[in-house]
Amino acid sequence: MQETPYGDKLEIGYLLNRAYWHKGFAAECAAACKEYAFQVLKAEEVTSIIRDNNLASQKVALRNGMEPTKTFVKHYHGIDMPHIIFSIKSQK
Repeated sequence: MQETPYGDKLEIGYLLNRAYWHKGFAAECAAACKEYAFQVLKAEEVTSIIRDNNLASQKVALRNGMEPTKTFVKHYHGIDMPHIIFSIKSQK
């Protein structure tokens, strides 16, 4: 669960060592996490919260059926960092 200005969100997130980027692992993990959230946790919605300049992760979210729904700014170590919330609702 991640805190956002729009309430707590169930998030699919990942962090891979650079050696494993662009090999499909993030997309495969994100799809499995989405399936788990909907099938096992019975979640109504899942999200991915992604920096506005992280185009690779945005593509993973889009491939996972998510759409950009909201934006907000996180403040880290004196720097404002815009983020996009991608989300998908259960098809139940």
